[in-house]
Amino acid sequence: MADIGRRYPLRGQPALSPCPPPPAASAHRPRARPARMPRRDGCLNPAEMQIVRRALADAAAVLLPVDCSGCGAPGRAVCAVCERELAGDFVRRMVDEVPVVSSCAYEGAPARMIAAFKDSGRIDASRALAGALRRSVVEALADDGASGVLAVPVAGSMRAFRRRGYDPLLMLTARARIPTHRLLRLSRRVLDQSALDARQRHANRSGALVARRLLEGRSVLLLDDVVTTGATLSDAIAAVRAAGGAVVGAATIAATPLRRTRPGQPGSRPGDDPALGLRLLRNSKTSLGNPDGAGLGSLRTRR
Repeated sequence: MADIGRRYPLRGQPALSPCPPPPAASAHRPRARPARMPRRDGCLNPAEMQIVRRALADAAAVLLPVDCSGCGAPGRAVCAVCERELAGDFVRRMVDEVPVVSSCAYEGAPARMIAAFKDSGRIDASRALAGALRRSVVEALADDGASGVLAVPVAGSMRAFRRRGYDPLLMLTARARIPTHRLLRLSRRVLDQSALDARQRHANRSGALVARRLLEGRSVLLLDDVVTTGATLSDAIAAVRAAGGAVVGAATIAATPLRRTRPGQPGSRPGDDPALGLRLLRNSKTSLGNPDGAGLGSLRTRR
């Protein structure tokens, strides 16, 4: 039947030519792969990445002009001068006999950057602020045996989340690549503490935080953006201890300079006395080790 079209073509159509013979069988030869460019391990080193990052920031500043969130200088979301202020001298204090490490003082450019990030939607400052938070965490875990410590951020209110559209602390921990465990939650409504004094802040936060589960035998490092009177951290420390956990330290971006109030004055607490805080810090010996669970020991190598 296949030969009918060749032998008897339809009227007005030429006869079909015979099919070409199949090609001769030949040995299979593997197809040569194109040569690849040599790949360098690690691609770009940190110094080269910094150069590329600055070049991209300069290009973005031309297309989308922006001012520094710390000083208002044009060109960058956080200029080099303000970024260096975030990495100043560590500020250390004690809150309920727990050592708190902060990357800088909450004043000047750092205070303006944090306020702009939290209240003015300047999330473009998150990279610099996240670096300061990570610096504090690494310093807080400087002692040996840091593996097993759980980083627990202080829980914020849903009202603040709805107003901002994001959680500042969780955004910073994610940007800093800090593995966190959300083990605390608010059990009641709290007021905005920006307009409250020390005594009102402690009354506002006392008993507001509770643990989501039992923390028996677990070591916890608390995280927050700013420590002022220590009311929020004090409440978080009490919540962790009530659940059976041990708070080995706390890390924040910045700390408000303490006013030298005499013990016994209205609004004063043991954690607000600088002299007492220094004595407790010298005498405190906390163990950061905990063999159970995923901890923060790997952060100590990323200075």
